[in-house]
Amino acid sequence: MSIGEKIFENFKCFTYVNKFSGSWVMLMTNVEVKKDGYLSIGKTEAVEISVDTFLCKGCGICLELCPRKVFEWSKELSEKGVHYPIPVNADKCVKCKLCELLCPDFAIAVKW
Repeated sequence: MSIGEKIFENFKCFTYVNKFSGSWVMLMTNVEVKKDGYLSIGKTEAVEISVDTFLCKGCGICLELCPRKVFEWSKELSEKGVHYPIPVNADKCVKCKLCELLCPDFAIAVKW
């Protein structure tokens, strides 16, 4: 492996996301360069995604903005009487934290 390959093995990636309110948010995530030349956003470690069903109002922002479609709607209703997101595909999560950052109710936590 050359010096240039080692330098760009892991680096930070910045992107801007337009929130529904019209404001822009800058996000930073880790990026790994795989041996086959493809980029992998986030780390490959296990992730824990928790949804506070009491705080969630069921707006669906997390379902719409998740790039890997980690969430699906629950079949049962929460204490508030709304369907809430459940992370059924947590193994597909790339830890971009869009769901956590854009949730207006702070109902989602992504940990690894």
